[in-house]
Amino acid sequence: MVPPGPVRIREDVVGSLNYLDPLHYYAQSKRTAETLISAYHHLYSLQTHIVRLFNIYGPHMYLDDSRMIPEWISTAMQNVDIILPQAKECSFLYVTDAIDGLVKIMGMEKSDVWNLGHPSSYTISESISKILALT
Repeated sequence: MVPPGPVRIREDVVGSLNYLDPLHYYAQSKRTAETLISAYHHLYSLQTHIVRLFNIYGPHMYLDDSRMIPEWISTAMQNVDIILPQAKECSFLYVTDAIDGLVKIMGMEKSDVWNLGHPSSYTISESISKILALT
């Protein structure tokens, strides 16, 4: 059973997920992709990197791409109530930082799993309040 509330998951944790719950389809698809990458790594001795990107934001994002920040901006601009996610906190990653991190990881010789994000987290209400103030 997964504990309630925000939980920071280390790279070495394999996790627990109710794969039949419709709310977990996205997480299950990511887990399946990681399993396939790991299988290719072990079967074919390929160098692989599994990168878990935090919530990316930055310029030129489409407002309808279903990421949190663009979705909140779009919703605020339409003057519609913002639907809060289950998480109380989240961490964000600026797009150029994501690219820099991915380039560094691609240069690593050791195959590994990486959580790529900013170490700070923000409450959802802080983040939405800032977006509402700016829009």
